[in-house]
Amino acid sequence: MRVMGHSRARLVAMALGGVALLLIVVLPVDSPLWVAVSLGAGLVAVGVFFAAAVRLPARARAVWWLLWAYLALTVAGNVVYDVMEYHFGIDPFPSWADALYLAAYVPQIVALLLLMRQRQRIWDRQAWIDSAIITLAAVSVAATFVLLPMLSRTTPADLSTYLALSYPLLDLAVLAILIRLTVGGGRPTMALVLLTASVAVTLLADLIYNGLAATGSAAEAPGWLEVLFTGGLLLLAAASTDPGAASIGRPSPVEPSIMSTPRTIFLGVGALTAPVLLAVGTRDAATPEVFFLAMAAIAVNILVIWRILLLLSTVQRQADTLAALARTDSLTGLPNRRSWNFELMRAAAAASASGGPLTIAVADIDHFKEYNDRHGHLAGDAMLEECARQWRAELPPSIFLARYGGEEFSVILPSEHAAAAGAMLERMRLATPPPVTVSIGYATCDALVPAAMAVDRADRALYAAKSAGRDRVICASDEVDVMRRGES
Repeated sequence: MRVMGHSRARLVAMALGGVALLLIVVLPVDSPLWVAVSLGAGLVAVGVFFAAAVRLPARARAVWWLLWAYLALTVAGNVVYDVMEYHFGIDPFPSWADALYLAAYVPQIVALLLLMRQRQRIWDRQAWIDSAIITLAAVSVAATFVLLPMLSRTTPADLSTYLALSYPLLDLAVLAILIRLTVGGGRPTMALVLLTASVAVTLLADLIYNGLAATGSAAEAPGWLEVLFTGGLLLLAAASTDPGAASIGRPSPVEPSIMSTPRTIFLGVGALTAPVLLAVGTRDAATPEVFFLAMAAIAVNILVIWRILLLLSTVQRQADTLAALARTDSLTGLPNRRSWNFELMRAAAAASASGGPLTIAVADIDHFKEYNDRHGHLAGDAMLEECARQWRAELPPSIFLARYGGEEFSVILPSEHAAAAGAMLERMRLATPPPVTVSIGYATCDALVPAAMAVDRADRALYAAKSAGRDRVICASDEVDVMRRGES
């Protein structure tokens, strides 16, 4: 009930956040209600974040309290900015609002660095190189459209210019850490996705605003830009309330050495950024040679990226083929013992989580050595293949059939009770191609009986089937009676 209530509260909060963003879009810009909705959404985000942070376990609080400090300082800066502009009619730049905004970068950067240290191997050279490529591309864009135009507007540069420059420079520092955190790999939790989206949306809003400021058009900023700023704050509050917030710093698994296609595309875009900017900047210049060289660099980069993607596709197919071969028995095409061990652990964990039954069976072809000696190894291999084919065709797709080794096979019947499993295994026995027969022993386990014990009981049931005359299916619960009848 507590989980359901928490989920319902999150849905209500998300709905209210959506309404606030919609009001910011439809209300007249700079109207009192517009300002109130914008500030109110930020203050509510601070309160929701605080309530979520105090409930988090101690190991996760450091990152989230730092992020809360960033959020609180940012919202405080918004309050000071709006009060100065709309209440007192004072130009809020530069002002104490800027001190709060700049101070907010400190806990944000520390939190992202701490999160990166917790989740990743810091000295991963590949991740650092990839991050540097993407970051340099972002720096090129910022320098072209924000930094250089901002410097050229004021000559000589004054305090306001340097203060305005500090925002995009700090944004680039945050972006570099965010890129490294993202490139580091591992499957992100929803909390990390929301956190990343919050930072990315805020950085995008800053880039647009700083670009307008660089051209002297900051006063004409569109109303929807406030949606991005407010949306970034609400996304951060949503991240703090997500169930995955408590484990956001959990170390991510090490990435495989083969580069993924999305990562290659991002690197390709990073490599193309500088020549594209150069081509755009020189298209009307009096030096066509520079424009030609920029276009040639773009074409070469595209061809190189295409070639790398083709190579990655080939390597991935080969890796998939090798992985399949490592998990498959080459003669029968069934999963091999390695796959059986993995699937047994997975099925046992699933059964334990659901509380349902799990039946495990062991099958052995009767007198197979004599058949092999009489008809030859080629005929023996053909018989193994035929048995595997017939059994696989008889059993439902949900049943896991593997060749354990030699003439022995193993079966996992998830969510099957002993009676239903026995009926399936009996059909498997009847499907055995003549002249050979098969003996099968099986056992059902639950949360109180470990899978390893069930395997041992299935083995003993198979031995009982052999002792009782072969060509039969015996449940572990019946093995004692069978053994007694065999002894008498």
